Amino acid sequence: MVFGFPVSIEIFAFSALLAVVSKVLQFTLMDRKAFLASQKQMKEQQKKMQELASKEDAESKKELESLQTQMLENFNKSIQMMGKMMVVSLVVFGPALYFLQAWFGGSLVQLPFPLPIVHRDLSFEITSTISWFWTYIYSSLVSSLIIGAILKALKME
Repeated sequence: MVFGFPVSIEIFAFSALLAVVSKVLQFTLMDRKAFLASQKQMKEQQKKMQELASKEDAESKKELESLQTQMLENFNKSIQMMGKMMVVSLVVFGPALYFLQAWFGGSLVQLPFPLPIVHRDLSFEITSTISWFWTYIYSSLVSSLIIGAILKALKME
């Protein structure tokens, strides 16, 4: 306990805070509309490429090569858009996870219901007692879903 609350509450609060930071980084460092437009265009190109791949004529093969080039360019643009955000996220989340480990390293959280976890040796278990890390993972998932739903309701995403 860092602030006197139960470990599960504190970890959920930290994960919610980090989820908000992640969304702020997405809004400030990435043009989401351009990114989604690029993704949509790539899906359309993939469909057209599948159609052209079944044809044997030279014109279709030439158009297929052209589409492959365009798709590679779109993919590179998408990676560039995400790259800056990923680097900044690493700078933010790396130290955050380090401090979470320092504060909650040996903590175990008792849940009211069992959840699946994967151990370091890749064995699988369904348990209601999980470490701080799995608590953070599940809390991050839940808080990200909640924030995403709120942003959709506010029509910000």
